[in-house]
Amino acid sequence: AETLSLNDEQLELTPRPEQPRWQAELMKNAGENATDDDALRGVGDAVSQGLAVSYNALQQSGGLTEANAELVTSNMAESLKLEPVFTSFTTQNIVINPDISYSTMLTYRSQMRIALEPLLQNKNNEFEIYAQYIDTKNKKYLTQLSDASRNYRKAIDATLLVAVPSDAQLPHLRAINAMLQFATVLDDITAHASDPLASVVLVRTYTSAETEMYTSFNELAHYYASKKNI
Repeated sequence: AETLSLNDEQLELTPRPEQPRWQAELMKNAGENATDDDALRGVGDAVSQGLAVSYNALQQSGGLTEANAELVTSNMAESLKLEPVFTSFTTQNIVINPDISYSTMLTYRSQMRIALEPLLQNKNNEFEIYAQYIDTKNKKYLTQLSDASRNYRKAIDATLLVAVPSDAQLPHLRAINAMLQFATVLDDITAHASDPLASVVLVRTYTSAETEMYTSFNELAHYYASKKNI
């Protein structure tokens, strides 16, 4: 995600355009105890079979060109979905302050600014970092993605320690879980960077997670603004 400003006037972020939703469930061939790796292997098998059928049909019809082959692969990726595997935080994981006064909000906002400071260490857009890896295959960019993920997790740990006004529980938890989802996606992209099929699916997962990040921080900013009128 782009660098977040922690200043009150600049905290509200413009949501990214809605990303395409995927229709097929990735885990349908995995067992109840399936891991993220199991899911990726499952999608690899499914994509390989689907591509083989499509390519064979094109070849028999005489329409197998490089452009058509790329289109088939793109369309196949459009139909895939991979939800990052992580355990969401709940109200049991946060400290709730029953005081919902304006002064309490000011204290909460100040503490949140401090808690989110690790995100300021992420100087570059994570997608651009990944694009540089794809272009160069230099693993230093994967290290940068891992560092970015680590900063999100540091922010999460700090945010969990902030006392939350009871009327801010929902936006607070949404922001924490959005950061966790995004960090998980970054870890998955890093771990499977050498797998082109998994990478296609995970990049699409990235866009959805990034959108949720921006939406959740907007919701938190709206909470701050709403308290000013009380």
